[in-house]
Amino acid sequence: MTYPNDSRYGAVVAYIGPRCRVIVDERGWGWNLQTRAKRGTRVVWNNKTGLLRSRSNLARIIPGYLHSSYMAEEGITQEFIDRTLQGTMPDTFTEAYGHKVLAEGGVIRR
Repeated sequence: MTYPNDSRYGAVVAYIGPRCRVIVDERGWGWNLQTRAKRGTRVVWNNKTGLLRSRSNLARIIPGYLHSSYMAEEGITQEFIDRTLQGTMPDTFTEAYGHKVLAEGGVIRR
């Protein structure tokens, strides 16, 4: 699923509505949670937390980084977050998984 004004970063593994996403860190070390913001005419993605290696920990902390009105507008619940992450991510992050996602997305590791 892609959203308007999305960046071209190829290692996005999950979207939590149009203004929140989970990516594989560009070095392949873990998952990063990012939120989208507008800076003038550009759209930027800001890291909120990073290098997480457990899907359940990531699912548990996401609501703390999202405004309650955004969650209500988009119909985001803990159940929605859990289902979204379970459908696209393994239980535990491994470097092999990270490197595979980066390679498939055309992201050059640093």
